[in-house]
Amino acid sequence: MRRLTTAPNLAIATLWAELLAQGGIRKGCLGVGAYPSKQGAIIASLDDDGPAAKAGVIVGDIVTEVDGEAVTGPD
Repeated sequence: MRRLTTAPNLAIATLWAELLAQGGIRKGCLGVGAYPSKQGAIIASLDDDGPAAKAGVIVGDIVTEVDGEAVTGPD
């Protein structure tokens, strides 16, 4: 999960512009299955053609931080 670093009204304006331009808001997908651990989230499965696999993530990797924020589970 990414940390929102912009002012809330700017974020809403950005989402509104995307909604108007594309008729919807796209959500990202990493293509992983994970479960919680004391260290963060352990990667349990990967979609072969997903972004995580293409970036070099492998089953057994432990995600401890995303965008400077500690990871406490797979969500």
